[in-house]
Amino acid sequence: MKEFQTYFDDDDIIYYLCKIRAKYARQNDKKHRLHILTNNERYNYHVRKTEGNREYENKIKADLFKLLPPRRLWKHLGKSSRYQINNGIRNRQTILKRNIASIKKTILYFRENKPNEPFIIALNSFIKEIQNTISDINYNVEPPYIYPKPKHKPGNKITYRPICLFTLKDRLILSLTNKYFTELFDSYFDNSSLAFRAVREIGGTKSVVTHHDAINRILEYRKRFIDTPLWVAERDIENFYDSVNHNVILERFSHLVDRAKSENSNLNIDNPINIFRKYLSCYSFNKNVLPLNENNKYWESYNIESGEFGWIQNKILELGYYSDLHNEEIGVPQGGALSGLIANIVLDSVDKEIPIDPDLVYLRYCDDMLIIHPDKNECSMAIKKYEHALDQLKLVPHPLKDVNDLKRQRKISNKYFPDMTTSPFWREKSKGPYKWDKFNNNGFPWIGFVGYEISCNNEIRIRKDSLQKELDKQKKVIYEIKKAIKTGKRKSNGTIAKSAIQRLICMSVGRVDLWNYNDVHSEMCWKSGFRELTVNKYSIRQIKQLDRNRNKLFYKLLKDLKEDKIKIEEKYRPKMGNRELVTYDKPFSYYHQVIERAKSKI
Repeated sequence: MKEFQTYFDDDDIIYYLCKIRAKYARQNDKKHRLHILTNNERYNYHVRKTEGNREYENKIKADLFKLLPPRRLWKHLGKSSRYQINNGIRNRQTILKRNIASIKKTILYFRENKPNEPFIIALNSFIKEIQNTISDINYNVEPPYIYPKPKHKPGNKITYRPICLFTLKDRLILSLTNKYFTELFDSYFDNSSLAFRAVREIGGTKSVVTHHDAINRILEYRKRFIDTPLWVAERDIENFYDSVNHNVILERFSHLVDRAKSENSNLNIDNPINIFRKYLSCYSFNKNVLPLNENNKYWESYNIESGEFGWIQNKILELGYYSDLHNEEIGVPQGGALSGLIANIVLDSVDKEIPIDPDLVYLRYCDDMLIIHPDKNECSMAIKKYEHALDQLKLVPHPLKDVNDLKRQRKISNKYFPDMTTSPFWREKSKGPYKWDKFNNNGFPWIGFVGYEISCNNEIRIRKDSLQKELDKQKKVIYEIKKAIKTGKRKSNGTIAKSAIQRLICMSVGRVDLWNYNDVHSEMCWKSGFRELTVNKYSIRQIKQLDRNRNKLFYKLLKDLKEDKIKIEEKYRPKMGNRELVTYDKPFSYYHQVIERAKSKI
């Protein structure tokens, strides 16, 4: 294990800064695609806005841009940088990775050839400041800025998540400290934990555990019991990040620290321990966030009426965890670099409480859990162990829904479907043990986990809410374009249409072209998040629905542009003209890139 200070070498700090800058460049690219289509000043991202959290974001950007070369100076990488060969597969490098490489190359050039450039002087000074700060026992993490992100909509009321923003300096220190502890503790965590794990190197190839591994484990397990009905339980924790207790975190953290010290006697971890503790002490939900619910000026700055950060205060009190909430430090920053690690630190004790049984599958992805066993009683016992472990940690699981409440009588009879429907099954986050078997065997044919659904016949499809999110994203792309050009266009209708379809294609199947669509894989797109889909009638239906919805939205936009249904001033009415529009059907469709390419591998 490397020493802590080696995580803050010049190259590590520069890489992290380049990564943040590249992310801002990607955000600006999305804004630019709208800005070039319209004269609407609202979409001019060059004009800094100060409402809500944007003033704070602008300060972070300003601090960052002083340390890095301006965009016009970034070095060109050439065509060879666009692709990377991994295990014989030709992957298209993401724009994010190419921009990071470009910024790093530029910094290297200026540090060697023009060291007196203002941004190089500022960068060198910032690096020294970071390297000195990590060993400063008096260093304190500034309380984060909190902004509200819509969470869910029960009825007509929207509740919000408190997303936290840290200063650039704190953000960098916390991120690299998180990397250090993740690598230090990773071997101590149970293999059932699948989120926020360290990168591992096996046979010279770097890999990290992902949600895809969860699906593969379930499939392998199902093959062992292919002719046996299985029993399944799903649980997740209510408001985990907002309800985890600081004393519980520190207790579990201390256990891991003691183990790390005993196994690495020469390792000095006092400095990262100090930073971890300062991270905890800078924030608690009950003291930093709850008061904002009564702060009308805070919500008005976001144009939100009667906003609320929802919490489970009543449930915590009913369980008798605390006599006085005001004397407790509860909740960690959502969006903070160390919070994912904290989830593993705390919940690892839950993982280790589940009985070791070769016939049992227990998987946890952050605060979502899945248990499968061929024996109902054994499954129930594992649930009780899980609930008891959560109780010891003062955490609240979603109420377990009884299996008898997961079906209901169908409101309208249909000769093609049974009288009973499982629609209540999909609305519940915590349920079981239920029988994972065919419907006519009094079972539930599908289980849902990490964005997928798996049938008792090992068929894989997209989880319903994940599918709906992609459909909603398609609508949002077209809606944003229509809204932007509503009061003034500065591009032709053909350019607007091409911009729309290119955005839809990039987010769905990646940046593919007519000459390489069949042999290039793109990482940053929807299809990469669902690479474990199998070819079956359910997945085919879902993929076709995505294509139909995308085409419907796009051709409706074309029609509105041609018929001038988008009302604009006469001087901003460029016509479609004779421009040939490429509609990018099969090679760029979800169906070809997901289903047909999967078929070709069978």
